[in-house]
Amino acid sequence: MLDKESTYICECTDVSVDGKGIARVGNDVVFAGGMIPGERARIRITGKKGKISLGTVEEILSASSFRVRSECPYAGKCGGCSLSSMAYEEQLRYKLKHVNDCLEKIGKTDITADTIIESPKRMGYRNKLSVQVRRVGGELALCYSSNEGEGLVPIDRCLLADDDLNRMLSIVSGLIKEEGIEAYDPSARRGYLRRINIRKTRNGGISVLFETASRNLEPIRKLSDRLAGEAGLKKLFITVGINRSHTEDNVYDQLVNIKGRGYLEETVNGIRYRIRPESFFQVNTDVAEKMFSFIREEISNMQISEILDLYCGVGMISLQLADLAESVTGIEIIPGAVEDARHNAEDNGISHARFSLGNVGKQEEEISTKPEIIIIDPPRKGCSREALEYIRVKDPSVIVYVSCDPSTLARDLRLLSDRYRIMSVRAFDMFPQTTHVECVVLMSRVEK
Repeated sequence: MLDKESTYICECTDVSVDGKGIARVGNDVVFAGGMIPGERARIRITGKKGKISLGTVEEILSASSFRVRSECPYAGKCGGCSLSSMAYEEQLRYKLKHVNDCLEKIGKTDITADTIIESPKRMGYRNKLSVQVRRVGGELALCYSSNEGEGLVPIDRCLLADDDLNRMLSIVSGLIKEEGIEAYDPSARRGYLRRINIRKTRNGGISVLFETASRNLEPIRKLSDRLAGEAGLKKLFITVGINRSHTEDNVYDQLVNIKGRGYLEETVNGIRYRIRPESFFQVNTDVAEKMFSFIREEISNMQISEILDLYCGVGMISLQLADLAESVTGIEIIPGAVEDARHNAEDNGISHARFSLGNVGKQEEEISTKPEIIIIDPPRKGCSREALEYIRVKDPSVIVYVSCDPSTLARDLRLLSDRYRIMSVRAFDMFPQTTHVECVVLMSRVEK
């Protein structure tokens, strides 16, 4: 048992899924942020979580050859770029190891990824920035969550985000302070502005979504007039998402377009997409292009009458593959995303694609006959039981599983392993400087 506030010398042997160094002091396991495997450090114990002791690094006694100077001014505080002190090639090695550890230990398979595709950009790759609006130390601040999971870190910029997003963040921050707009207080359940989401596409368009706890739109209308003038952008779209719930989930009672047409446009591998502020879209467009090209290459030699795309969003993956199939069908739970997917199909001249509103496995409408391929790109928590059962009922020849969480991916692969075998695994560094990694797994049906 390690004593709180006591210091110990230990060696880091691995990195946790949230970017903390893993070390041992005797028989005790310690998680301490700021350590890289191979380093010796003096750490101070700050608390305990279950059987794990938590600590902070007081001094690096022996640095790893893979340690680099983090460019982020919030490194060690914010939970975003938790690997920014690790050389990029070592980040890739860690992520590939993490993917394969999950496949072997959770998925119980010996088929693993042999490579990870690099991101062309190591910094400034994110096309979306999302901050909470709070009062910190009596001052209004735009914040990220801290690396401890509790508390907030006020930020002025994020080096993972595109420069234009940071410029917009700075302008918005100044204007909401000048206008005296009230920050939301979740503990007191009062206040006005909860969150700000800013997104950019490569054609120069920027959308700003202000999430409010009130239906009063006048503060945002006034702010938007000033924002449009100061930003000097022709393609600036401003939306209000009204969220009067007492949770921190981004669930909107209503979306109101304040300025512009209410959506952005992006082109990926020649396919044009319309994207609303609330819709999901991959945050690293350059890596997304590489990932879609990989999927396309893997299935290009198949005879495909129908593709069924679960969790289809704005049709991002299914429209990339539409010319390989006679019919494409998508299911999505967000109404605006379904509308955009339908528009995107029409805009690209893809007449054999249709998209339906529904919760995967729970939708009332029977929307597909018997697809050769099912595409799955679920949230981080993975597939629901209903979704997995729905896949079994549809019994496709091939499953393409796209995941941003190797552990839930491996869990679901194991649940499907009695009927499907893994054909290939490829990892993609969609999120440089973080512990997150994107994976694509192709599975084929085991014939009885």
